Amino acid sequence: MKITKVENTPIKDTAHKIDVRFIYDHEEAQLAHMLLKPGEGLKPHITPVDVFIYVLEGDASVTIGDETVVVSENAVVESPKDIVHFISNKSEKMFGYWFVKHHDQQKQERYFSIFLDANKPVIFIRVFMEQ
Repeated sequence: MKITKVENTPIKDTAHKIDVRFIYDHEEAQLAHMLLKPGEGLKPHITPVDVFIYVLEGDASVTIGDETVVVSENAVVESPKDIVHFISNKSEKMFGYWFVKHHDQQKQERYFSIFLDANKPVIFIRVFMEQ
């Protein structure tokens, strides 16, 4: 049995510059514990696989495509692949959530997200791992 505690997991340096800790990181799936301080948010980006988040604490605005909603604890939000999405914590409290990504079972796929920035070219890297 393997037990991983969030507080013992190192913070991952990402383009978002927030507290991201991969507490489960395997070829078939990833689970990240993420925290957004008041005023923090994710950059708009696209993922080539479906993902979902489970809200642990707080309230934040989630934008997927052209739809924005405020979500709070115990909510699950599904984000389809290939659609721009981001999260903004406009509240005065921490926003904590789990980010879950399940890779295609026929062809394992690891990727870096596309970050949308009008001033820089878009870079998209995929690495495929055959089963």
